[in-house]
Amino acid sequence: MRLVMVECSNVTHLMCDIQPKVKNIKIHFKVREKFKTLFLKNINELKDVTIYHGNFGVIKKNTYLQNKYTYIFFPDCGYINVTGLPNYSSLAPCVLELTSIFGLRNHELSPPRIDNITASGNFFCSIDLETLAQQLLRESFFCFRTNQFPGLIIRAKNGTILVFNSGKYTIVGLKCISHGIEMIQQVSAVMRNVKITMKDF
Repeated sequence: MRLVMVECSNVTHLMCDIQPKVKNIKIHFKVREKFKTLFLKNINELKDVTIYHGNFGVIKKNTYLQNKYTYIFFPDCGYINVTGLPNYSSLAPCVLELTSIFGLRNHELSPPRIDNITASGNFFCSIDLETLAQQLLRESFFCFRTNQFPGLIIRAKNGTILVFNSGKYTIVGLKCISHGIEMIQQVSAVMRNVKITMKDF
């Protein structure tokens, strides 16, 4: 594989397919107040497939329930967190699975709310993280590096981007994937002024 030094602004295909792709969605439901007694009764029947940690229980993927997602529920407050959704199209199947497992109907739950979206992507180039950090700081971005973490941490209002020297990145803390796309576009715009080592694909 040949490596050449280029300016980002001169590489047209750098922008191709760098947009983040959803990897995991975490959502939560709340059992409506008048159905909490039913909820407590139903989760008691799930004790054989539940791992309890203090005030919450966890139902992981298992062959008995044949569930696709992981459920973390809090009996006292009636919250049910769900993680392991790979994309937006998993929301409807998740609701069906949840109501089946917990013996609840849709109207007994609040509408699902997104807590966190994790997405990832690739700039398709090796990045000088120190130079990128200096440029981002000049552009009023909040970013930093630590000895304990190999990447550059870029914090924004709507999420946090973790950028690695390989050009790969991960975004955490999103509520909406469009926010992640906007963040990557902003960082990419800054990268046009940064010397990088471009991989010859």
